[in-house]
Amino acid sequence: MNRKTEKYIAFCAGAVLFCVGVVSYAAFPKIIMERPVRIMFQTSGGNVLFSHNVHADKENYGLDCADCHPAWSNDEAERPGSCSGCHNVKSTEDGMLKRSDALHTLCRGCHEEGGHGPVEKCTDCHVL
Repeated sequence: MNRKTEKYIAFCAGAVLFCVGVVSYAAFPKIIMERPVRIMFQTSGGNVLFSHNVHADKENYGLDCADCHPAWSNDEAERPGSCSGCHNVKSTEDGMLKRSDALHTLCRGCHEEGGHGPVEKCTDCHVL
């Protein structure tokens, strides 16, 4: 084989590998993680059903993924920030529910729907 033939074979092999790479990239697009509808959190007070759609949908709170997941990327999910990060004890800025109000809304709603647990009197849960 002469030098010209070797260069031609190397060029053709490179062109084939380039084409295979382009086709593979186009044929297998990056998988974008879909957001969950609801998430079950295990807490010391029991399981809590978190509505991901209420927080993320534009019709509701319209939060961006990075608002709760600071290091968020489409590649992987990491644990979100604490609910108390937004629903703190004192603040009600921008219509944000206080932590106690958010918890009461969530807990009371589920308990009333299921007909379980104290929902009539504060003292059934709280010592005053």
